Amino acid sequence: MYYFLYKNIPISALLFSMSLFLSSQIITAQNKEEVLIEISKETSSKDKLDYLGAIINKQWYSGSSELSRYVKIYDSIAIINGTDKYLGIASNFNGMSYFVSQEFDTAINYYLAAVRLLEKGEESDALAQAYNNLAGCYKIRDDFDNTEKYFIKALSIYTRLEMTSWIANIHNNLAVLYMESEFYDKADEMFDLAITSYKQSNNTTMIGITYMNQGNSRIFSGNNYDAIEKYLNAMQLIDKNKIPLVHAVSHTGIGIAQTNLKDYSNALLNLKNGLEISEKINHFEQTMESRKALANYYAQTNNFKEAYELSTLSQQMKDSVLTVKQDKNMAEALIKYEAEKKDKEIALKQLELQKGKSRFRFIIYVNVLFLIIGLGILLFYRQRQKIKDKEIENLKAQKELVKLEALIDGIEKERTRIAQDLHDGINGDLSAIKYKITSIDDNQLKLKEKKEFEKAIEMLDNAIDQVRQISHNLAPPSLQNFSLIEAVQQFCSKVSASSKLPINFQYYGDYLKLDKDIETVIYRMIQELTNNILKHAKATQVLIQINCHNENIHIIVEDNGIGFDISKNHNGLGLKNIESRIAFLNADLIIDTNKNGTTFNIDINLNNLTHD
Repeated sequence: MYYFLYKNIPISALLFSMSLFLSSQIITAQNKEEVLIEISKETSSKDKLDYLGAIINKQWYSGSSELSRYVKIYDSIAIINGTDKYLGIASNFNGMSYFVSQEFDTAINYYLAAVRLLEKGEESDALAQAYNNLAGCYKIRDDFDNTEKYFIKALSIYTRLEMTSWIANIHNNLAVLYMESEFYDKADEMFDLAITSYKQSNNTTMIGITYMNQGNSRIFSGNNYDAIEKYLNAMQLIDKNKIPLVHAVSHTGIGIAQTNLKDYSNALLNLKNGLEISEKINHFEQTMESRKALANYYAQTNNFKEAYELSTLSQQMKDSVLTVKQDKNMAEALIKYEAEKKDKEIALKQLELQKGKSRFRFIIYVNVLFLIIGLGILLFYRQRQKIKDKEIENLKAQKELVKLEALIDGIEKERTRIAQDLHDGINGDLSAIKYKITSIDDNQLKLKEKKEFEKAIEMLDNAIDQVRQISHNLAPPSLQNFSLIEAVQQFCSKVSASSKLPINFQYYGDYLKLDKDIETVIYRMIQELTNNILKHAKATQVLIQINCHNENIHIIVEDNGIGFDISKNHNGLGLKNIESRIAFLNADLIIDTNKNGTTFNIDINLNNLTHD
């Protein structure tokens, strides 16, 4: 019986209230005007947020009514700052504000949002604080698994950051969690770890509070002698005038342990001391529990009259709490009822007005319906006509495309035929002529004739080279033997060597595997643009770049020449040839030209190619 009675003491709430009490002792009073003035002095949003964050933490521990206001200011500055870190801290502060208002579900949502934002960055004390706060909310919801999970997450970060005080606090929180869940061995382990950490930071007060809670745990597990020792340690470390509640709990706890051990004389003295202190400091819950413990003592010692009177007083206190809660619930229910009643009256009036308007609306709706149907029929026929017109345009475009394809194909065939004739015919004849001439014995020639003879041989060589170059340009063998990229690279190298114009060729992206007719069209475009630069641009540098990604090819041909007037040169043969190939590829062409040079941007989507 006494085990049950004493176990009802809200130990976790006691530990929490002690933490708030201690923190409030070190907070310097600071009114809202002073805070706002200090914020205005900070120049950067980061400095404002850091200053205000420290104030919010102080207000949270002291239970200030200004907390919500400061959180809203922090939230607005964090949105302007825009970083995940400060947005996460703002969500954590919002959770703290709702926690103070006992809106725990909303607080949990804000804490989870804070965790999602802060987990994107490096592990920090801000993330650990969010974990710790989230665990506190889940503890109130009696969710053991999530409470333990987030306390351990917070402990992991604080341990890596070597924040001794917070490590001790989390151990204490876990100890209380395990104690209330009757995992007493784990609770004792956590209490011992908390005491070790508090000793490292010389926090005597928290060591005393931890001893007190460890005494509670030992009573629950039946270790009465150990419990007495822990309570005595607590009272020895904490001044009665500083935190009298610790002495009230400890005296009561020692009295319960001594009652369990049948040391009744000492038990009575401690139980009375515990009750006296509780009543003196007007601590309602501890007074109620101390009376329960003393009533249990009287029952154990057969003093049933005193036991009855104290039990009655304790029950009256409990009933008063329930009455207050019931009155509050009834008041809330009444307010809700009145609000619903008023809403129903408003709804009935609105319904009557609605009925009066229904007939008029019905007539309007019918007329509008007929109008919509008429418009729908009209739009249907117009849309149908547009579709037909579009189909006709598509057929025309397809016919033009077929003509264009046939034209380009014919041009390429004619180029190949001419190149073959040049190579096999004229080039062969020139080579034969050169052979005949070189077979003449030049030793029989006079000096002047010998010079003319050598000049003729040189002219033949130049003619042979020119015919070979023309033949290669008309039908480059590289396109038959190599890929587009290799062919363009060879072309750039040859033009650079023969013209002394530096051409920088760059290729980025995926490997290209195209049909030869598509490669030929792209090659011809680049060839045509390069030839135009050589003839007209007066450039000293040329960049040719091919970028391939997925099904897209982006080609850039750029020079630093004198540019040209598109309106005057648009009908030139060079641009017409390029535009015809752009149309064949269903590509996009953008020309950017000025006195500092010209850039051709060509975008080809391979999915848009309809040619085999």
